[in-house]
Amino acid sequence: MVKILYIEDNEDDYLILRSIMGKIPNSSYVLENVNSIQKALDYLFKEKTDLIFLDLGLPGCSGKEAYGKLVESFPNIPVIIMSGNEDKNVAFELIALGAEDFFIKGNIQPDLLDRGITYSLKRHELKYLLKEEAIRRRKVEEALLKAHDELEARVKERTQELREANKALRESEENYHYLLDSMGEGFCIVEMIFDEDEKPIDYRFLQVSPSFEKQTGLKDAQGKRMRELAPQHENYWFEIYGKIALTGQPARFENRAGQLHRWYEVYALRFGEPAARQVAIFFNDITERKIAQDEIQKKAEELKRSNEELEQFAYVASHDLQEPIRKIVGFSQIFAARFEGQIDEKSKEHLDYVVDGAKRMQALIQDLLLYSRIGRNELTLEVLDFNGVVKEAIGNLELVIKETKAEVIYSQLPSLLAHKSFIVQIFQNLISNSLKYRSEKNPRVEISAQQKNNLWEFTIADNGIGIDFQFADKLFVIFQRLHAKGKYPGTGIGLAVCKRMVERHNGKIWIEPHRSGAVFKFTLPDLG
Repeated sequence: MVKILYIEDNEDDYLILRSIMGKIPNSSYVLENVNSIQKALDYLFKEKTDLIFLDLGLPGCSGKEAYGKLVESFPNIPVIIMSGNEDKNVAFELIALGAEDFFIKGNIQPDLLDRGITYSLKRHELKYLLKEEAIRRRKVEEALLKAHDELEARVKERTQELREANKALRESEENYHYLLDSMGEGFCIVEMIFDEDEKPIDYRFLQVSPSFEKQTGLKDAQGKRMRELAPQHENYWFEIYGKIALTGQPARFENRAGQLHRWYEVYALRFGEPAARQVAIFFNDITERKIAQDEIQKKAEELKRSNEELEQFAYVASHDLQEPIRKIVGFSQIFAARFEGQIDEKSKEHLDYVVDGAKRMQALIQDLLLYSRIGRNELTLEVLDFNGVVKEAIGNLELVIKETKAEVIYSQLPSLLAHKSFIVQIFQNLISNSLKYRSEKNPRVEISAQQKNNLWEFTIADNGIGIDFQFADKLFVIFQRLHAKGKYPGTGIGLAVCKRMVERHNGKIWIEPHRSGAVFKFTLPDLG
């Protein structure tokens, strides 16, 4: 379990990050939240914490001040900066001062956040070991100097001290190498090489991890220059690392190494003193992921083209079929009128079947044409008063509402950006659905809305015959009917039309289980 403290005064930002972390598969992260630096210090004194997320916009305290207080009191806890676009420069400064990483709010992906947390913990542990090693080396040097000064008087004591110092040094180096050996990602330290104009032209590998060869395919790289190993290596690699060596500003990026035939995800930072011009590089081969992303993109484009072609086919087919169907209906009715009284009842019954079937085919084609137009028409967004929209839908159904003695209730609906004809059609179809599938009682339809974060959720509830919830997945499929054609009129496309129109607004529609009647719900985004 990795316990993380998020210092953030904006509860929405905390909840968004918590939601993002919830999408990380098989994670063991536990996220806690406080809204001020003082509460954070009090919390950290009491609770063991593995990692800190720091917001730069805390009230009464600048980002630098907050970071300074954390590092002063808890230097062994790694810190990741959470900033907005306006705070990026401050975030870069804090990275240079020792923060492990930073993320821009509103642009955080679960997989990148997961890797950022993992790498931050590993890097901090590596820094800690390097620091400990430096301290131990300094102690060893002090011990050696002291032993040298007292060489003649304390030969035996000096020998013992040297043995203990060498043992400590070996243990420190073993720990350091163990950490490198256990890292799955590639790691190396390079020395940048510049020309006389201070332009980076190459770099030399000073140290590489055991996983380096597997990640790059380069053998025996330590001590060699990159241009020796890969003469066609792209210039942008040298430019990025050269900038890091000169400015001390770390960088996280993805790039392709053409000669190595691989894509890499990279985090690089300056190593050691500025004059050394050395860069520590952590990297992962993400070639397979990039290939998969390209394949997904190609499939998505193919699917989009296929859908557009199907929509075009449905539109053309339904449009062109209307004329012959109209002729069948028209000539059948003319035939029936002209020969009325001259044909027997059986022939008249057959003729009625032809007219009825043609009319149903005509209704199906018209509905199919409407359905295909939903995906073809551009959305024209305008601010709509949904009370007025529902009122218009009720007006369109005035006759059937009077015939069924129905009551439609609504109030305090919001105003939202939406495509008017689609929204009217959605409410009209759902109200009509409630009236069609009414019980013996007079129909009663209640329409309400509730805001949930950045969405509005609309509810249409009735007292009708209800719906068996086991068929819920079939309700919104085009031409799917749960009842026989003769029992209830319609073509089985009304709810499919609602679904498509709601999805054009980036919303969702569904039915909820209910003891009596039916309860439909759909969401629309609040676009401000």
